[in-house]
Amino acid sequence: MSVSISVKVGRKTGEPMKQEELEVIIKEHKKWLKKNGEGKRADLREANLEGLDMHDADLSFADFTGAWMSGVNLRGANLTGACLRECDFGHNADLKGAVLDDANLVIATAVHANFARTSMRNVRMQDAVLWDSCFKNADLTGANMYGADLADCIMTNADLSYAYMFFANLDNTVFKNAILKNAVIIYAPYMEYTDLTGADFTGAVVTDCTFADESANAAKGLNRHMLCPEEGSFIAWKKCREDRIVKLLVPKNALRTGGFHDAIRASEVNVLDIINPDGEHKGSAVSLSDESIIYNVGETVKVPENEFDGSLWHRGAGIYFFLTRGEAERFEYKKNGEGKNENEDE
Repeated sequence: MSVSISVKVGRKTGEPMKQEELEVIIKEHKKWLKKNGEGKRADLREANLEGLDMHDADLSFADFTGAWMSGVNLRGANLTGACLRECDFGHNADLKGAVLDDANLVIATAVHANFARTSMRNVRMQDAVLWDSCFKNADLTGANMYGADLADCIMTNADLSYAYMFFANLDNTVFKNAILKNAVIIYAPYMEYTDLTGADFTGAVVTDCTFADESANAAKGLNRHMLCPEEGSFIAWKKCREDRIVKLLVPKNALRTGGFHDAIRASEVNVLDIINPDGEHKGSAVSLSDESIIYNVGETVKVPENEFDGSLWHRGAGIYFFLTRGEAERFEYKKNGEGKNENEDE
């Protein structure tokens, strides 16, 4: 694409654009795309495009930054490489069959938008909020959904191969028969009601995610990744009051759960050593969260088996620990939900 000076022709949000004005912009943009020095790139930043018809229009590489697009008709439109950053699609925007390959939807917002059968390969939608939108049969290969809020969305039969979903909200999202091969889903803690029936996770990296067991079992190739050893004994660490660091041995017979970085737990531990910040060795340490729980060197601390939730995908009672001393030393415990929550044996 040749370099061209972009001329702002849009209207500020609150000043509705007329359909005939839009048609002129689309016509000039079409000329600009031919790279022959004619026409003007469509600059629709902050434009009020509510309810306008852009179906089948070629608006590839157009700039819609911050535009108000509630109820727009973009069916079949070509938005390849378009900048839709911070766009507000309001309710019921229709993009069915559109092409948004390499488009920028960062911080875009939409409610009940129709993205069915769209091509959104390598689309960027970090921190986008797209509640209750439909992505049936969409191609989202390589999509970057970092921090995206996709609660209640329909992803049935969508292709999300190599998609990146770190810290995404996937609460009640439907991935029925979706393809998530080689996708990366890390720290998506609200997936108890997500439908994974028939979804293909072959080669996917999935960790720090909360799944209902029946949903996880209905998926294909879903690797239940453990963050701590599944078998055998190993060394673990925790912080107690007065910043004392406790060196633990998780015995081979201990039940353990390790599906979350902030909830690696065991049913019992042996206390090997207790160290003050100045390096002095101590005989005991008091739990950060419960002063009645005391760790004494040489003793074993246990959680009753009927109280230990050993499910990989759920947080529950157990002895909380870290896999490295450094993590334990950096841990900052705060009460009343501030920061991490150390439930230990309660």
